[in-house]
Amino acid sequence: MKHLIKSALFLLALIVPATALAHDVEVDGIYYNIDGTTATVTYKGTSPYQYQDRYSGSITIPATVTYNGTSYPVTSIG
Repeated sequence: MKHLIKSALFLLALIVPATALAHDVEVDGIYYNIDGTTATVTYKGTSPYQYQDRYSGSITIPATVTYNGTSYPVTSIG
């Protein structure tokens, strides 16, 4: 039973980082992860190996993004 629990926790640890890279919201064609106080620009893919929806050409990243009536400072590009 202990071995099963350890195996399940190990698999969960492998899955969580991949899902954390997906975007939380899209505003004006730019994808963001919002951590409660700040926003990080990200890409639409659901894993670090999925680049089919990556940006191309010139884009302008705003200093703040407003989502659901709340403004978040854009602090980084992921």
